[in-house]
Amino acid sequence: MRVWPLVVASVLLMWCAPAVICTIPRAPTTTTTTNTFTCPSTTPWCTDTYTTAALNVTYDVEFGRAYDQLSRKNVTLRLDVYAPPPSTGGGESTGTAPSTSTLPSSPQSPRSAPPLRPAVVVIHGGGWHPATFTGKSSSVSVGIAQAFARRGFVALSIEYRCDRGFGGSTLWTDAVSDSRAAVQWLAAHADELGVDTTRILAMGSSAGAITVAGLCYMPDPVPSTPQPSVQSPSVGIRAGVSVSGCLFNDTTSVPSGQHVWNHLYAAVGPDSPPYLDMHGTADPVVPYANASARPQTFGRRNESCSATDTQAFLASRGAPSYLEPIPDAGHVPAADLYVAPWNITLWGFVIQALDLQPASVGLPATATRARGGGADLARRAAPGDPSAASLRERTAAINTGDLLFVRPPLNDQIGIDAGILDTGNATIWWLREHGVEVDSNLTVTHVAMAMRDQTTGELLVVQAIPPAVTTTPADVFFQNITGVEYFHGVITDPAVRSAGRAATSIAAQQFGKPYADAFQPPSSGKFYCSSLVEYAYQHALSRSDPVFTQQTFDLLFVPLDFWEKYYASMNLTLPTNEPGSNPTLLLHSAIVNFTKI
Repeated sequence: MRVWPLVVASVLLMWCAPAVICTIPRAPTTTTTTNTFTCPSTTPWCTDTYTTAALNVTYDVEFGRAYDQLSRKNVTLRLDVYAPPPSTGGGESTGTAPSTSTLPSSPQSPRSAPPLRPAVVVIHGGGWHPATFTGKSSSVSVGIAQAFARRGFVALSIEYRCDRGFGGSTLWTDAVSDSRAAVQWLAAHADELGVDTTRILAMGSSAGAITVAGLCYMPDPVPSTPQPSVQSPSVGIRAGVSVSGCLFNDTTSVPSGQHVWNHLYAAVGPDSPPYLDMHGTADPVVPYANASARPQTFGRRNESCSATDTQAFLASRGAPSYLEPIPDAGHVPAADLYVAPWNITLWGFVIQALDLQPASVGLPATATRARGGGADLARRAAPGDPSAASLRERTAAINTGDLLFVRPPLNDQIGIDAGILDTGNATIWWLREHGVEVDSNLTVTHVAMAMRDQTTGELLVVQAIPPAVTTTPADVFFQNITGVEYFHGVITDPAVRSAGRAATSIAAQQFGKPYADAFQPPSSGKFYCSSLVEYAYQHALSRSDPVFTQQTFDLLFVPLDFWEKYYASMNLTLPTNEPGSNPTLLLHSAIVNFTKI
């Protein structure tokens, strides 16, 4: 029975996407890469200028409103702004973006304004599923935004309408319209943010990568899509970066018999923005090459999109596009973006596409804008972000092998949240029926494993989140989002606790393994969050029986109609009598003591 889908789906997207920074990246495989982009040592953009702690972050800024075709409601669209710290010298060669939290309310003289900065709009993945609506907070999106901000960009991590209904229909073009609206919002606030609107990049992973392709090649506005309410200058992106993306083959809005890609991507041509796809050759979700033997059928109905077919189609139209294969990597190999040779390809492409060569770094004073003159950005975040020192203090007692639990704010009027409540409560009932003393009715939606770097003591988090198992820095995992609660679980059984380091290492070795959307067992080669924890401790202890319960736990499905629809959306039937686990089960295990962080 299934307790999980609710778990994952409601975990904001903080827990619904992979992390970008990982201590265990895959070793590069010797191969001839497709491209020859370089990152000159004389170019400031090739190395970090700022630390993550020095960045200025503004959460939950409204950038538009739109009609959501799935919920049939008007929804508010929000983004997070990641900006380098404000200038202290006023005009260093790399430019300096003003802090979004200290924007002036009155214009300044252009003479005092710092050089303008390039910007990046980061678009999260998640299959356009409604549960990933707040994916701007995903660890992949946050990591990319932080990486660009550390090198001097102003980065926006955005959310968008996710209209993939349980019936399988996907109004995915809403994501393109919403992302385009975020670009227009950026243009409208360019003076406040110190952004050069001629140097805007879009970057996304998985569904976000497909959305980036839509920004590059779909008409504006996208036909048959309710447009967000954003009034601003018409500004486009300069270039796009895709991680595990393609040109999507959506036949729902294409007249029968028409060429899908010709219809959807009518704007493809020599003047299209430069486009880079970084793609794992072992990607099981968006294949690297699955139809390359019949390239003449580009975009025909009922064919899956692939990286090679996408590039062939773009090349046939003269569009400036590049494909960077990452050998043996799976879907969204985020960690590889930060190691050679792929980080060199990424930044080399960005520098070339945005014209950020040394000669253009630090735009002349005549090109700068006066700051101010626009409305200050509105916040909806929790008051004050925890400092690095505060985070270290709050997490000082966490050791390798400990468990970390997450509970987002719940609304029992929303289906997915009601599912989480009902499933968690059913799990607690099951535990009590099997003799476990449960003195709390607390339910949680996610569990991860803590890992301390043995040299630096840095806290990292190993977790299974869509689309794959990943390792996340603590400052990304413990984000200050209103209403979210975190709990520290300590294993009390001495034998199990002593296996903590080995178990965490085993979990980390699963890096890149796909997320189990249908909550398949680890034998499938896929993991969901609690199955990764159980698997790691079983293997560390050389056990085949459950570690955290004395009896086998069959997945629960409460409420039944919700889970039937969930599985039907994947063209699957509800499994029965299938062993598994869930975060609430581990939280209330007889061998786990937990406290609120």
